[in-house]
Amino acid sequence: MKNRFEIRGDKVAIFLDRKDGSVMETMIDIEDLNKAQGITGKWFARFSCNNFYAINLSSKKGKVETLRLHRLLTNCAEGMEVDHINHDTLNNTRENLRVVTHIVNMQNLPMRNSNKSGHRGVSWNEERGKWRVTLRLDGKKKYLGRYSDLAQACQIAHQAMLDSMPGYIP
Repeated sequence: MKNRFEIRGDKVAIFLDRKDGSVMETMIDIEDLNKAQGITGKWFARFSCNNFYAINLSSKKGKVETLRLHRLLTNCAEGMEVDHINHDTLNNTRENLRVVTHIVNMQNLPMRNSNKSGHRGVSWNEERGKWRVTLRLDGKKKYLGRYSDLAQACQIAHQAMLDSMPGYIP
């Protein structure tokens, strides 16, 4: 690895160059430094799907291959995904990464900016003047009722997610 890095206690900040010349950093655990250093070349910051990721580009037989740092550190198998639990895709520390299926990864999506309730699964029903609770389970929308009280609607949604979504992180 040709990147500069800085040891900060039990964590390591790896400095990532960007095309525009700016520098970002990704965090890893000190135990994973040898893995990150084991690659040839440099780690770079790449913007993809509304997030920055630490990537390495290599060329094999004339074809460019991309390696994402979080997949390397977790030994993520093909067909599985790495979930950044706190949604910070440059935080590649062990406590922030977990290998999950696509379905479980989708259950840990951040809330949409248009969310008015402040809670996943709870939306305002203008027509009825109540809070509506709906969840998407197994690809289908499940209706859980309408509530006058936001706190009650949020509690119903939260409990339903705990009961039916193994990957849900409150």
